[in-house]
Amino acid sequence: EFASPEHADVAYNEVDGLELEHSSASVDMRSIDPDQLGGVVKGRKLRDEASSVPSNYEPPEFVVNALQQTNVECTWDEGDAERTRKLTQYSAG
Repeated sequence: EFASPEHADVAYNEVDGLELEHSSASVDMRSIDPDQLGGVVKGRKLRDEASSVPSNYEPPEFVVNALQQTNVECTWDEGDAERTRKLTQYSAG
């Protein structure tokens, strides 16, 4: 909810279509008239809400390769790279 239509317009123009990190997913901003809002949220519980961002927040770094590359490699049979790295460091001393 915005304080004025002008504020909503600025947010829409700045954020609509913006890619979220490296996910290849873009933000879709849509407006809903207040008289139609009841039908959209009727019977749904509020799942998440935020009014500020903590000063020490660091967003997770993630890339969805399947959506950003034409040559996609299936990696579900590969081992866990982080586990291998840690075990190698442990055995190296």
